[in-house]
Amino acid sequence: MLDSLDAFSLLYVHIVWTTWQRTPWLTTEPRSAAYACMTATCDTLNCTVIALDGTDDHVHLLIHIPPTLDVSALVKRLKGASSHLINQQALCPVRFQWQKGYGGFTVSPWDVDKVKDYIHSQEEHHRNQTLKPILERTPADPDSSVPEGLRIIPAREFIRRGLLAPANSLAGLALAGRSFAFAGPSGIRRALCGLTRPAFGDRLKRPHYASPMPASTRR
Repeated sequence: MLDSLDAFSLLYVHIVWTTWQRTPWLTTEPRSAAYACMTATCDTLNCTVIALDGTDDHVHLLIHIPPTLDVSALVKRLKGASSHLINQQALCPVRFQWQKGYGGFTVSPWDVDKVKDYIHSQEEHHRNQTLKPILERTPADPDSSVPEGLRIIPAREFIRRGLLAPANSLAGLALAGRSFAFAGPSGIRRALCGLTRPAFGDRLKRPHYASPMPASTRR
């Protein structure tokens, strides 16, 4: 078996994963604890953390890994250690858990600084809607691209407007001046994948599991 000390490598990986159903649990205290735990865990695995940041519902990690390390095993360790710490210290009002799966992207050594800056500017990118969609993808996200004129409304938007309790999870769609709330992310995924075949046009036929959102949520 090859020892990592016997090889020269420049293996950079950008990893992204979310909280359970993108619930905004990563407020200041649990986020700080999770990041510290992840950094320490990476150190024990001979990984170098280059950038670690995110928002209240997901994490971005840019890391240099040894050639013998399995990325899936690394993510499993990071998720397990950080969620255990958050729950052990009762930093979340409910049982904290991560969403299953992750998005992983190899990074060229020449692009490391660009990706690093992107990760450290997460709050700004989300606020200004200047995200790079491919670098935000995880298995929990819709399986197809969002049609032009359509946007996904995350649960935190409903919570911010006082339309949804923080403990719940809801997502929605807005199209052609009309907004719809769906019963969870699976509803959005079904719509975007064509399983309910909604008409993406000026006249949207409402899927049976959708309900109009109040006018105050429309933009």
